[in-house]
Amino acid sequence: MFRLMVDEMNGVENANGANGPTPEREPVYQDFKRVALLFRQLELENLVSDANYQNQPVLFFEPEARDRAEYLELTGILGLNPNKLIFPVTVAARGGSEDSINLSLRSFAGVMYFLSQSVQVPEEDVAAGRVTVTRDAAGRPFDWQLVTEGLLAIMSSPERPKNASVAVNYRNSWFYIDDSDLNSKSTFSLLGQVYQLQAGNTKGLVPVLTIPVGK
Repeated sequence: MFRLMVDEMNGVENANGANGPTPEREPVYQDFKRVALLFRQLELENLVSDANYQNQPVLFFEPEARDRAEYLELTGILGLNPNKLIFPVTVAARGGSEDSINLSLRSFAGVMYFLSQSVQVPEEDVAAGRVTVTRDAAGRPFDWQLVTEGLLAIMSSPERPKNASVAVNYRNSWFYIDDSDLNSKSTFSLLGQVYQLQAGNTKGLVPVLTIPVGK
């Protein structure tokens, strides 16, 4: 949920350019991905937890976290005051402060565009110029799995796959989620739930982010 729904946190970008049609240039994502990993490491050691304090979501870090390199790196990337242990979590415009964690969330359409980068495009479609090819600073094709790994991987095949959880045929190619890819199946299921919520009568819905935040 964290890597999927959050577009930016305290100014740290999570591949902002992927919220629309495929960008031509490599996105900025490395620091955000690192933050997600650091949060996960601290959570696994019971050094961070989430709660609701006076109707305000907050993240609590245990006092022992101050002595951990992960905590110092995390606060450094996010520009947080490392002497604090309690950080209110806000959902607003971009930016943040050293005393709180501010999240800018993706729309559902933005999430769909973001995950569309996980599609393995057939080589013939790339050669025919049917898709935009994102390139890094050196002009080489960028591997979007560096951004979406662990979230979703949509494979492609000229023939109907035999081990697919879900599959669809488009332009004589089969696109599918491998039945053994548990992370991709979980993300696909989550998308259905979020879509149902957005399609209902719950206006202004904001996802509730809870630890773990590693995926």
